[in-house]
Amino acid sequence: MTDTVPSTPRRQPRFNHVAMSMPADALDEAGRAAIVAFYREVFGWDELPTLTEDRRRLVLQAYRYDQFVFLIADDPPMSCPRMDHFGMSVTSEDELDKLLARCKAYAERDDRVDLVDKQVEDHQVLKVKELLRALPAAHDDRGAVLRDVPVLSGDGARGRRQDPSSEAGVPYHGVT
Repeated sequence: MTDTVPSTPRRQPRFNHVAMSMPADALDEAGRAAIVAFYREVFGWDELPTLTEDRRRLVLQAYRYDQFVFLIADDPPMSCPRMDHFGMSVTSEDELDKLLARCKAYAERDDRVDLVDKQVEDHQVLKVKELLRALPAAHDDRGAVLRDVPVLSGDGARGRRQDPSSEAGVPYHGVT
C-alpha cells in the first residue's frame, strides 16, 4: 500500500519584502512618523507597529500582510545612486496618473522630494510606464533621511509595438 500525500497547489515564488538599511537617527519617533506619513499618503501603505523598534526598525505593509518594506538601522547605512529603486505594478495608466498627482501634491510641501517625469519604455512584448520618485539623501537637523520608490505600470500590450505618437505628452523610450 502506498501512502499518498494530498497535493498542494503550487505557485511561482514572489517577492514578499524589500529590506533597506538607514541611519538609526532616521528611525527615531519623528523620523518614523515622517516616513509613515509619506508612504501612507502617496502609496497607501501602513506601519506594522508590532514590529517597530525605536531607532532600530520600521516595517511598512505594502497593501497585503505578506508584502512589506523593512527599514532597519545599520552603520553604515545603505548607499545607492539616485535612480536605484524597486517597482510596483498598477492596473491602468489612469491609476498611475492618480498616483503621480499624489506624488506632486506631496512634493509641493516637502522639498526633499525629487520627481522624475513619467516615461514609457516599449519592449515589444511588454510596455512599461514609469514614474520614478526619489527623495535624495536630505538630512534635517536630526540627520533623518527619507528615501522613496518608483511605481511601474504595465498596460498589457503584448506582441505589438506601440507607436510613440499615440500617447501625446508621454516621453517615449522604445526598443528599436
